[in-house]
Amino acid sequence: AAGSKVEIGGALYEFSGAESITDFGGIGAENDTFIKLTVAGTAVSAAWTTTPPTWSESKQGWYDSLVRYIGGCYKDADGDYAYKWLYQGRRLLHAGTGEDPTGWRFGDVGFVEASVVKSRPGWIWANGATISKTTNSEYTNLVDMLKGEAAADGAHPYFHADADKAVLPDLRGASIRGIDDAANRDKDDERKSGDYQADDNKAHVHTINHGHTTTGAGAHTHTINFRDAAAGPGTARFRADETDTVADASTSDMDNPGNHTHPVVSHTGNSGSTGDADEVTIKNVALYVLIKY
Repeated sequence: AAGSKVEIGGALYEFSGAESITDFGGIGAENDTFIKLTVAGTAVSAAWTTTPPTWSESKQGWYDSLVRYIGGCYKDADGDYAYKWLYQGRRLLHAGTGEDPTGWRFGDVGFVEASVVKSRPGWIWANGATISKTTNSEYTNLVDMLKGEAAADGAHPYFHADADKAVLPDLRGASIRGIDDAANRDKDDERKSGDYQADDNKAHVHTINHGHTTTGAGAHTHTINFRDAAAGPGTARFRADETDTVADASTSDMDNPGNHTHPVVSHTGNSGSTGDADEVTIKNVALYVLIKY
């Protein structure tokens, strides 16, 4: 509308009259289309384009060179709006289908949230897949963000050798843990964003004490009965019991060692399994984890 002002590249520009957005008819069906604002002197014009913007930190807005973008829509197979969005700061404000604004919602690029479904406009399932901004221009900002995080680190979870591709974090069957950043709360304190950590138990032992000794019986002797020499050299036997008698036998006492005990050798082992699961789990509810693009 006339008198409306817009900031472009740090300067304010005012629309002199009602402004229509041009070039929508020239864009093919099934395309993402974007609204760009171009400055010519003091005049501002708005037009549709299929060239996606990128976030500019210096200008704090969505730009393609000096051209600012304020929103866009998806042009479906029938040439109609499938859904539309506006840029507010770095955030994307998405709408539902058609031109009905019901369902507008915010979300930053790279923002993660849980959902009961894995398919929502403007969001992608965090399943470890490779995404390409060449194949789908909607992924441009997310690909650039992931590649910026990975930099040239070939071992980074988001890294992909192709300049137009990046790898999504894989949150299937996994929970999220904050980056340690030298807080010494994570045993793997140098983990990167997106690094997977397998389940584990803290190192510990279960003490089993099986050491025993016999009870002392006080000072005592053990009687040994011997046959005489006629029974044969070196032949001896213990008496079967106190009533047993042996002809021509003599007796002798063993040396008295005093009160003493006898150790009992023990064996070591484990305490056995206390569960039959393949992993350590807590009570949980399964949901899809989605990433804003």
